[in-house]
Amino acid sequence: MSDANDATLVLFGRAPTSPKCKTRLARGLNDRTLASRAYDAMVRCILWQTGNINATATTFYCASEDDRVACAALLRTDAAWGIAARREIPCETQIQSSDVGTRVADAFERASRKRAESSAVDPESVVVCVAGTDVPMFSARHFERARDLAMVEDGAVAFGPCGDGGFYCVAVRATKSNIDALRAAFGDVPWSTSRTLESCVEACRARGLRPTTDMETLADVDEASDLARVARESLETPNLDEYSRECFDIMRACVKYSKPSDS
Repeated sequence: MSDANDATLVLFGRAPTSPKCKTRLARGLNDRTLASRAYDAMVRCILWQTGNINATATTFYCASEDDRVACAALLRTDAAWGIAARREIPCETQIQSSDVGTRVADAFERASRKRAESSAVDPESVVVCVAGTDVPMFSARHFERARDLAMVEDGAVAFGPCGDGGFYCVAVRATKSNIDALRAAFGDVPWSTSRTLESCVEACRARGLRPTTDMETLADVDEASDLARVARESLETPNLDEYSRECFDIMRACVKYSKPSDS
């Protein structure tokens, strides 16, 4: 069984300046620069809110090598993302595949191996949590919940549900058998649909895994309306810290100053 310290967080993302970053949001705001600023604020918010995870490795996995160069610069300790994280965050490139499941399964394998190499633990005892960077309310609390659920029993897989039928994170103890089963299960899943999470749960069960969605539902940001709602609801949250408030204020401003559609 894993120790609570044998856990690592992998954040999937892109450089804010990438033309492929938040394309639907850019269309909704009718402004690529505003979409870039909003995404930058999302990532900084997540890094800030997960920056107090103790004894845990965090790695930023970029969608392409071009993104990695830009993200690595932002993740320097004296740059915007590194300042938000309050620690050094290494940056790697995701395996180049159009299939989401392949990229996630590969991240489990690579992250567990690197964690084991850096801390002399059994790689099969490491819990890996892969999370997206378009869910700005994701925090250490959600990571720790996913980690704990993944440690309950062999084959346990924890999914953090999104309101649109997807999921914002997935965590598992990264044994070879678990990763192989997840890789096969994800191969049966239609991605980016309202049934993605439901399909993942069904496919995991069919492969002998024990999936759970017993986590808080969070909203991901794909459209301008998502950004407006998440910013508004987050700013109404009691005891929101000053740094997070600043990030959500930026997101709200990006909606406020978006350009009207030419149509």
